[in-house]
Amino acid sequence: MILLTVFYLFLAYHLPLSTNPDEVLRYKNPLFIYENGYLPSGYDKRVMLPFGNYSYAFYPQWLGALISAFFMKVVSIFSTNGHMLLFASRWTSILFGTLTVIFTGMTSKKLFRSNEAAILSASLVAFLPQLVYLSAYVNNDIIAIAGVSIMIYALVGAQVDNWSLKYTLLFSLGCICDILGYLNSIPFVFFGLVYGLFTLVMQSKNGRIESKKALVYILCGIVIVLIIVLPFFIRNHLLYKDFLGTKIFDQRYEAWIKHGGYATLFPYHGSWQQLLFRSVWFKSTLMSSIGLFGYMNVVMRPYLYALYYLLFAIGIILFCIGFRREKAFSYIKLFHLLMLIACLLTIALSLYRSKVTDFQAQGRYVMTIIPMLSIWVTSGYNLLINRLKFRLLYPLLSVGYILLGIVICYHYIYLVLV
Repeated sequence: MILLTVFYLFLAYHLPLSTNPDEVLRYKNPLFIYENGYLPSGYDKRVMLPFGNYSYAFYPQWLGALISAFFMKVVSIFSTNGHMLLFASRWTSILFGTLTVIFTGMTSKKLFRSNEAAILSASLVAFLPQLVYLSAYVNNDIIAIAGVSIMIYALVGAQVDNWSLKYTLLFSLGCICDILGYLNSIPFVFFGLVYGLFTLVMQSKNGRIESKKALVYILCGIVIVLIIVLPFFIRNHLLYKDFLGTKIFDQRYEAWIKHGGYATLFPYHGSWQQLLFRSVWFKSTLMSSIGLFGYMNVVMRPYLYALYYLLFAIGIILFCIGFRREKAFSYIKLFHLLMLIACLLTIALSLYRSKVTDFQAQGRYVMTIIPMLSIWVTSGYNLLINRLKFRLLYPLLSVGYILLGIVICYHYIYLVLV
């Protein structure tokens, strides 16, 4: 894990500011907080792009900016060099990227009771080129991905070991990361909550935990999330009369167009059928979930995408075969079904945004599905390895995948973008 963090730090230190999607605008918020000590208004030109009246300060998702500003303050004790402050702000992405790896591995260990499975699952996330990239520059996507991984661990751990204060706090932490990270992760929050409440009630009925404790866990989780999350949404309502920040953004953009500004948003004007079957949406989203860097202009060789597709497809197919053969109902089976719905809704939300708001066929908008996807892939290979009784396949897959990821990231991220 230390070597992984060093790898992320290496890339984060060397990446130029101007080569990463949205980072120029995202970085304005933590920089403002660092310099002024308070949250900016979306109307403040210091946190706004010079065109489109656009600012991320209109949204209540402040978790990443606040943590980045804290890291910048710490680094400023030793240096106020502009590059060092940018590097410090990227520590937030490194932190949440590393958390994603840790909790994904821990979830697999709970499910499969195997250190080898945990290592494979963690590796699938840690060295996926696009996730490595998201862990190296300022963005909110990686925060939401980490939040999903924390929630998944809490739900699986609570089912395996019974609900406790530990899993309640972790589930609340995951919800907070998602709600204050990126709202495209909301399907996981909703269905995670449904599954969590269901298992908590059933454990109470079956005598696995006391009813009073179950009630305490529910209240504790709700109160913690509301105390931390609500102030940011209330602030948004007081400033803009808009809890989510989407309406004020639309109003400001419409005003920009009305006063002669050029369009910066381009919704898909074809039909839904054309979007689904004739556009490049699925191809572009799939490729950029594996690895499209810079402003999606740094493309890997086709055979590399094919290799990743094959690796993941085999694991998913094997998982589906094993899942289909399990005819008896189980709570874990229900968990997988609910998480599948959350994954599909996440993809649907990205599709809807491309159709209605702006055509953005980017994998980072659906990458909250990656922790769950890696667990399903690991489950499939675990089934194959147990059937073949060939345990050596675990280290072969893990080491091969790690080396492939390092070589790709060094060649396509470091050598090309730096």
